[in-house]
Amino acid sequence: MPGRNNAHLLLYSTNRKDDELLLSILKQSELRFEVTNSKQQLLNKLKDGINKLILISTPSLVNSVRFYYECLLDIPDEELCRHALVVTCSRHEERQAFNYYQSRVVDDYLLTRPLYELHRPISVCYAQLERLGVNLHKSILTTELNGDSPAVAHNSLIREGAERKLKLRGEFETLIAEFDQAIELADAHLSKQEISADDVKRLQGLLKRLHQSSFRPSLIRLQHKTLNLLNALLDKLTHPDDPADIESNSAPEIQQLSAQTIRDEAQVCRILLVEDDNVSAMMSRRLIEGMGLSFDWASSGRRALALLQAKPFDLILMDINLPDTNGLLIADQLPHMNCINSSTVVAILTGIKQKHMVQRAAKVGAKHYLIKPLQHEVLAKVCSRHNLKIPDETP
Repeated sequence: MPGRNNAHLLLYSTNRKDDELLLSILKQSELRFEVTNSKQQLLNKLKDGINKLILISTPSLVNSVRFYYECLLDIPDEELCRHALVVTCSRHEERQAFNYYQSRVVDDYLLTRPLYELHRPISVCYAQLERLGVNLHKSILTTELNGDSPAVAHNSLIREGAERKLKLRGEFETLIAEFDQAIELADAHLSKQEISADDVKRLQGLLKRLHQSSFRPSLIRLQHKTLNLLNALLDKLTHPDDPADIESNSAPEIQQLSAQTIRDEAQVCRILLVEDDNVSAMMSRRLIEGMGLSFDWASSGRRALALLQAKPFDLILMDINLPDTNGLLIADQLPHMNCINSSTVVAILTGIKQKHMVQRAAKVGAKHYLIKPLQHEVLAKVCSRHNLKIPDETP
């Protein structure tokens, strides 16, 4: 198949014979696709930097979803390419597939056992790829239009849309230039020990703009670079007199401390923070780790679902507005997921101060509704309420 390195779609199939009809339908489209049963190849494709659709077909819907999220855990956010997930299912699995779709666990699903709607796989694939910026629909404007016909108005509307896209691209390029300048300036200040609160404020403002940008997925690597620098700046502002390096004779003391505390690690409260605002997550992390608690962070709903199925937690701090789903949907779905965190305590952590949201949170099973920023006393009270261990704090 031509253009294999730039395939629009990767079909992971455990039984190619069962998917023969699906494959024959895909071949009738403009899609360039590859088929594999190799987990490693799937992982490689999720890291190759090319926007694509991942279609997973196994005998069980639950297994397909679990397999995808296991793969997701193996890839850091900064290496994960932008993609959409579609799974196949049988007729008796359709209700569960629809629940997954509503909760945004998957982007869409195909009823392929049996495959009744022969053209739906193509329309679903085209729609998901269009969201990723890959448009495979054939143009219907083959000639120039004149006069006052509705078609002329339609053509004008298209031109207006093209101009808008050009404007967005200009804004994108401006944002990139401002990022480069701010990072270079802050890095220079950091190396000369001349940092100020203005450096932090400037980077925080750019991260906020990046969060709101329609180009956000393609800027994830730049975002991580900025966050690392911001973290270093905050460290210096918080502890200006700390030495740049740890003296070599302090190593045995650090090793001894680790040996003394390792027995208690399994008992320490394990917290999963689900938060897409990076600055807010960084501040919460400083508080949580400062209390001696175990911390994991998921910046999206899908990353959270992957962690929840792979690692036990004692407390989940869940934001509501996430880039790929709603935190309340995850909280609602969690008790029905039959995973190790099905009964884990969920506390909503949000900036939304609305009574009806508090009621919705309670309805989906959340035990607490906390307002950002996270406070030491509030978190300690939540942990105490559920008998979750906090290490003794040292002065």
